[in-house]
Amino acid sequence: MMKRAEKEMAKINTVIGVGTVVDGNLTTKETTRIDGQVNGDVFSNGNIIVGDQGSVNGSITAYSVFASGKVVGNVMVKDKIDITATGSIIGDIYTKLLSIDEKAVFQGQCKMNQDGNKLLKEVAEKRLQAIREFTELGSGFKIAMRDLEIRGAGNLLGQKQHGHMEAVGYDLYCKMLNEAVKGLKGIQSFEDFNTQVDLDVDAYIPGEYIVNEIQKLDIYKRIAGIETILESNDMKEELLDRFGSIPKSVDNLLRIAMIRVNAHKLFITDLQGKNQVVKIVLDKKAQVDAARIPIFMKLYGNRIKFQAKGDPTFLCTYAKTGILEKDAEQLLTLSEKLVEDMKMLLL
Repeated sequence: MMKRAEKEMAKINTVIGVGTVVDGNLTTKETTRIDGQVNGDVFSNGNIIVGDQGSVNGSITAYSVFASGKVVGNVMVKDKIDITATGSIIGDIYTKLLSIDEKAVFQGQCKMNQDGNKLLKEVAEKRLQAIREFTELGSGFKIAMRDLEIRGAGNLLGQKQHGHMEAVGYDLYCKMLNEAVKGLKGIQSFEDFNTQVDLDVDAYIPGEYIVNEIQKLDIYKRIAGIETILESNDMKEELLDRFGSIPKSVDNLLRIAMIRVNAHKLFITDLQGKNQVVKIVLDKKAQVDAARIPIFMKLYGNRIKFQAKGDPTFLCTYAKTGILEKDAEQLLTLSEKLVEDMKMLLL
């Protein structure tokens, strides 16, 4: 790779020298070498060479990229991306050809494009993403369902097979269809509701854990969409594999996601934990066995109160220790236990 980079260096028209800092976007028409620091996006019709001491904190769009320094952002090229042993790219890359030396660092997704002059069509890219996402044994059904969502299912109850579910998505479409069928059969169905969980604990993804903002937002979105303990465990394994040991604040985020999932199954609309009180509000339509409420409350003694007026509400107190980490763990554990024990209340 270095031999090729050295050949390109002979054609260099612009150099950002060591110690130079560029705050803002950089646009060049010819090959450019960056030995300083660029805080912004880089655009070039030629090649971009990021030297050993160079860094780019932004996306790069060029003909080719030779990275011996650090790039934090997405990289899109028409021809090839080379990452040397001292180089690192933290972000997604789009390229026709790719070369990564041993000890080089690449953290992100790689999308190979046979034609460097155009990106994959949207539908093709969605299908590739589905294949990348579902790789475990038995994923064929999941891939088929994703493909069904991408191309549209048409009229499921008739002979016509055209149309598109892009507006609502496959899961919501099936849910709407299921509710319509239940209505025709006279089976009562409940309107969906949101479950809000607000606990006074640190639950976020630190910037030093996932540097790339696009990747971070994607992980936030996927954690918010967790629906089972299996999906939560899969997310933990992926985080460990891609980014290393999971920080406590990220683990708290995953635990809160599961609290929300389990609370939703119990018709809990709001769960708050702050000021040494855990407040749990049930939906009015929740089918609760009133006779079991005293049994449930007995588990927590005089720490818990029940308000029947308006939306059914439970208030459970807890004592803080004054140590932030212990208080956070206590609040999470109590919230998890309350939700688990409340299962006895539903008919």
